[in-house]
This record gives sequence, C-alpha cells and structure tokens, in this order.
Amino acid sequence: MLKSLLQGLRALVGPGAKKEPSSLEDRRQQVRLSCSYEVECKSGQDSFAATVVDIATRGARLETPQPLQPGQLLIISYRPGGVPVGRQRLKCEVAWSDAGHAGIKFVDTEENIKHSWAHRILSELGFDDRSIFKRKSRRADAVLPTVLFLVDQDELSCHGTILNIGVGGALVRIPTLLEDNARLRMEIGPYAKLPLLQLFGRVLRSRPEEGQEDLFLHNIRFLNQDGPEVELLGKYVITLLKEANEKK
Repeated sequence: MLKSLLQGLRALVGPGAKKEPSSLEDRRQQVRLSCSYEVECKSGQDSFAATVVDIATRGARLETPQPLQPGQLLIISYRPGGVPVGRQRLKCEVAWSDAGHAGIKFVDTEENIKHSWAHRILSELGFDDRSIFKRKSRRADAVLPTVLFLVDQDELSCHGTILNIGVGGALVRIPTLLEDNARLRMEIGPYAKLPLLQLFGRVLRSRPEEGQEDLFLHNIRFLNQDGPEVELLGKYVITLLKEANEKK
C-alpha cells in the first residue's frame, strides 16, 4: 500500500490559493492521483490496451495508442495477471483527446462505479473517499517547523511545530490559542532537501495540549493551492512517509 502511495500521491486541488474551497464533493472530485495501470478498452468492435496515468473519483487520464474522439463511449476493464478486478466493465466517455492522451469520465451507474476497478485503484493509492480533509485520510507524522501568519494581520506571526501533515491539512502545535475559522498563511520547512513550502489554511479546531500549560493544538485545513504548492506538499508527505517506513 505504501509503495502505491509513494508512486501515486499527487493532489490537484484547483487554482487560486486565496479562494475558499467549493463544496467538499467538488473538492473530492478535483483530487487526482498519479499512477500507472494497464487497462483494456473496447469501443464497438475495436479493442485496444491503454494506461491509466492519473485517476480521480469521476474520471481518469489515459495514455492511448490511437486517437479518440470526444463523446466516444468506451468499456474499460482492468485485469492484472488476467484476473478481473471489481465489476469487470466500467462505462466511460471520452471528454477530451490529444496526441497520445485522453481524458475520460465515468458514466456508469453509481453502484457500478463504487464497486469497479477504478474504486479499487483509488483505494490502493491511499484515497479515502469519505473525505480528503478528515483525520482518517492519510497523514505523515512529522516534526516540521512552521510559521503562521493571520491573513488579515500579516505582521503577526507565530512559530510552531507541525506534528502530522497530509494533502488536506495538518495538526500544528503553537504557544498561542487561535480562534476557530481563523485564516492563515503558513510557511513550512525547509526540510531535508525540500524548499520552503507556503500554503493557506483555516483553523478547524483548537484546544490546549494535555499536560502543557502554554501549548495549544490546532487542526488546520489547507485551502485551495496552485499546482506547484500542491506538488511540493506531496513531496513533503512522501518524504515523511518514506522516513517513517524506513524506521520500522
């Protein structure tokens, strides 16, 4: 499972670092994970092999040996080692196509999608479809330095430590109690060979740390980020997961 996650972790959470996220369902549908899975495609009487190179809850991107047309219907199967995975056939529609690649959307019934190979691949890549923000989504334990700035009071900063971090948020320890829903700009790291990471977030919940009179824990959800920040965030999470795995 860790190997698949390390190969596939990539979250594209939409442009506009200062914009609020849309609904949770919209955000879930925007998350895409890089991967490499060989699949079989059928369109009418024509059959061909393709490779899923990234996947989301509502669609995927394929590397294809032949050009496809927007609106073209495909039946796609995934059979590693000749063994079918999930409900064998998934109905898809081509959304766009260019040289060697095509974007597809899943147009099957919700029941079939839920039990399909696509859902299985998402699970293998570590995606928790209940929520990408909840604590149950994958996080890496960490001891990362961070500086928090209140968005409306950029001159006020607070130094702290990130205790765990994932693609959706982090748990942060600081010597100041912030209000719930406070909007933040965060500077994280640098760490190992990774450069400084800057993200925007919102405080979901804050509480005193047990046994520590002057320290407070804050659950922070990351807001929309541009591609480079998301890619760097993924590298942080992957690096921390690798380090934790090597210590076992």
